Amino acid sequence: EENDDCDKGFFCMTKTSGDTGDGVCYEFCVPNSPDQCQAGGGDCIPFNDGVLPICQTACDPLIQDCPSGMGCYAAFDNFVCARPGYDDGKGNDGDDCYTIQSCLPGNVCVSADSLDACTGGDACCTPICDLTGTDPCSTPEECTPWFEAGSEPPGLEDVGACTIPA
Repeated sequence: EENDDCDKGFFCMTKTSGDTGDGVCYEFCVPNSPDQCQAGGGDCIPFNDGVLPICQTACDPLIQDCPSGMGCYAAFDNFVCARPGYDDGKGNDGDDCYTIQSCLPGNVCVSADSLDACTGGDACCTPICDLTGTDPCSTPEECTPWFEAGSEPPGLEDVGACTIPA
């Protein structure tokens, strides 16, 4: 069954992989090649272990600077604008999650073993936080760096998430 009405060279990304219904058309690309992502800009990000390289726009999760209707979500070693995919009434701190977009913008989906109160499954949503600001997290969680020291994308050095420090 055909459920992708994007133009040739584009991929329809829906709320959850394999879903039908409303989605966003993203341009296919070749990672590490110059002059990619001409149609909508952005960076070539190799999803699904490199099998699905598509153009997406990098963003700052602390200010949620994506276009209307999009959220800034963790993807690989960066944050990108993506269509939110949380279920009605879900996506809040402590709710179970299963994809990068299944949390409300401003939250990230992390493994249950790094959280204090995650009873819904293997992973739950937790707030993104600013490492330079007042720690908004609830003890024993702390505003912990999202990226390993030295691996932060430019401008994202202050991004953290409320997790139990390792």
